[in-house]
Amino acid sequence: QRIAAFVSLNSNDGNKNEIKEKILECCRNNLPEYSIPHEIIFKDKLPMTNMGKMDYLALEKELNDIRSS
Repeated sequence: QRIAAFVSLNSNDGNKNEIKEKILECCRNNLPEYSIPHEIIFKDKLPMTNMGKMDYLALEKELNDIRSS
């Protein structure tokens, strides 16, 4: 499997390519190689469950939809 990171920014003021490179640099410096994301996907808002927790199943479904298209 390929690791993907979903990122929601506080504002749209930054250059997403620069932010992506900063995230990847931080991951390379702090994570083992097999944990570094291959994809970084920016979203306006991350999905939440009715309990107010991150909806990982919705993110997984979205990622599968992205990869299959």
